[in-house]
Amino acid sequence: MRRVSTSNAQSGMVLKAAVYDVKGCPVLEIGETLTEAKLPLLARSCSAEILIEDPRTEDIPVGTLFSADLEAKASQALNVLMVMQQGHTGGIPKGGLIGLVPPMNKLVSCLYPMLMGEADISGSYSLQGYQYIHPIKTAELAMVMARLAGAEKKELLTLGIAAALMNIGYMALRPGLLEQPRELEKAEWEVVKSHPGHSVEMLKDAALTKDAMEAIAQHHERWDGKGYPRGLKGHEISLYARIIGIADTYIALRSRRPYRKALRPHEAIEFIIAYSGEMFDPELVKIFARQIPQYPAGITVILSSGEGGVVSASNPGHVARPVVRVLTVNGVPVKEPYDIDLSDPELQRKIIVEVDV
Repeated sequence: MRRVSTSNAQSGMVLKAAVYDVKGCPVLEIGETLTEAKLPLLARSCSAEILIEDPRTEDIPVGTLFSADLEAKASQALNVLMVMQQGHTGGIPKGGLIGLVPPMNKLVSCLYPMLMGEADISGSYSLQGYQYIHPIKTAELAMVMARLAGAEKKELLTLGIAAALMNIGYMALRPGLLEQPRELEKAEWEVVKSHPGHSVEMLKDAALTKDAMEAIAQHHERWDGKGYPRGLKGHEISLYARIIGIADTYIALRSRRPYRKALRPHEAIEFIIAYSGEMFDPELVKIFARQIPQYPAGITVILSSGEGGVVSASNPGHVARPVVRVLTVNGVPVKEPYDIDLSDPELQRKIIVEVDV
């Protein structure tokens, strides 16, 4: 199978995974063949890509650690919590998170006893559901990073809950402030920067751990001390907040926003690497860059040699040097597809010049 961006989906493609809308309901089932009538349904989905059948790539294991179904249920649980909180003058009481914890626990379980799948986390394609889709995707990536660093289940759940609730304080801001089709003005940005404090205030009675509350309060602090709200730097920032800071930024860059399109995986990862030691903990960036693939299995790429095909293995640890299943040369299909490993020293002159997703 292979990945195709929703913008490049075509009639005749057969889905290898269900497609869900922002409410967590399936809009297209696994095995369905896309038609002209069904293509508009993809606009209701919360993903920028779909998985499709391709007999030339059937042996390529494509997929993520977290199923779309489970991710949708966690996002919907957060949405229900936010809806229930609207118009409520008080904060979230003890026991108020009871609907969110079970799906978050199931996400944690996906990472044990070992990582079975690729740590490819796409952003949110939907503008409508961004406020509850984005935090769950951030939680997933943060938990993957922490698992790679040796965290235990209980720690991952604490981290995941913190990431899921990090932006709950947005509910205290003026409606529509974050949906403007432009970058925020300075005065508006100052208002947005108040949301960590609002989040902490709303959650003070929710019986979260100290680690979770610190992560929520500090997830916009920067390694160099230029973050907010307190200007903490380096190890003054909690470990959970430092992890969430990287995950939050990556998912935001990979998401469609009113004022820009989503970045592709390698573009978002290059941004994280570029700001190592400034915005982000350099040791955590090393873990992130080595394990989160710039070119996930299944995406379509074109090489500088004119060879085009699908990534068959992301080659974790070899930054930007995946294994590619070549299907075309200069746009002409090859009779027998073949794999080339770009981490091979003899192939260093071949680079990826175009990416579909």
